[in-house]
Amino acid sequence: MAQSSRPATIRLFVAVGLPDIQLRALAAYVERCRTAAPGFRWVSAENLHLTLRFIGNVREEVAAEVERSLEQVTFRPFQLALSRLGVFGRGPRARVVWIGTGEGEEELRGLAAGVDSACLAAGLPAEERLYNPHLTLARAAGGRPAPLPELPPAPELPAWLVNSFGLYQSRLAPTGAIYSVVRAYPSG
Repeated sequence: MAQSSRPATIRLFVAVGLPDIQLRALAAYVERCRTAAPGFRWVSAENLHLTLRFIGNVREEVAAEVERSLEQVTFRPFQLALSRLGVFGRGPRARVVWIGTGEGEEELRGLAAGVDSACLAAGLPAEERLYNPHLTLARAAGGRPAPLPELPPAPELPAWLVNSFGLYQSRLAPTGAIYSVVRAYPSG
């Protein structure tokens, strides 16, 4: 059998993880929402994160360059809080259900800009869309906007100290994506 001539690729993104207290509260909230809106694919607790930059599929040597370039991102630790519930979509139909950020949003935007600069230095193209900080909770099943019933109110969660971010690998599986941290980058 002939070997594939395609180079090996890795699917990557850069994100801020959440502490256990936020993950547990959001996991319980997602379970309540799953019952209220079964037409959506709800994110499992272990996959909840705040994306700073989606990279996508890149060759292994590009991934190594991104990993090195992210070492240059510097930031001071900051408090971050999640806030309002929102959707991407038009009218009563939603594609994505998300929870936004409150306290610390400007610092998060600054961190995302630093990550984007590091990705540019590693040879990746500039991000075309304006950074919109949010934590994805669910996507419409089938990828098409769907009617979204009324959801329970989002939990009020305490702010936490963001003192690191990570480069994550995403492996696509029949049961959904599996995320793993390739490398963590502390503040400093």
